[in-house]
Amino acid sequence: GEKIRLCLGDHDILAWDGGGFEVAGSRRVSLHDVVCIEVGRQNGGFTSCSYAVENVSEDLCFSLVTSNASLDLEASSLREREALAQGFIMLHAHLESTPMVVL
Repeated sequence: GEKIRLCLGDHDILAWDGGGFEVAGSRRVSLHDVVCIEVGRQNGGFTSCSYAVENVSEDLCFSLVTSNASLDLEASSLREREALAQGFIMLHAHLESTPMVVL
């Protein structure tokens, strides 16, 4: 499949290039806007897309969910999915406990 590059930048902005997908019309999302991380194919983007339902493995998926959209991701292996999802879960917990400071 097509490769997507994720980049965590200043002010906890996650941006990506490659692929044709956007979240709420953008190729970036503030991690402060993420309300939860869902593991598996349970989120709307995976369940509403017939291609995803038929071709994306439940074991490789996770989603960064905001109040108005989600970034639905498919890893290349179960190990990669677990590492990425757990990393985002830990980062989300850290951001929840730390006030956002913009300099």
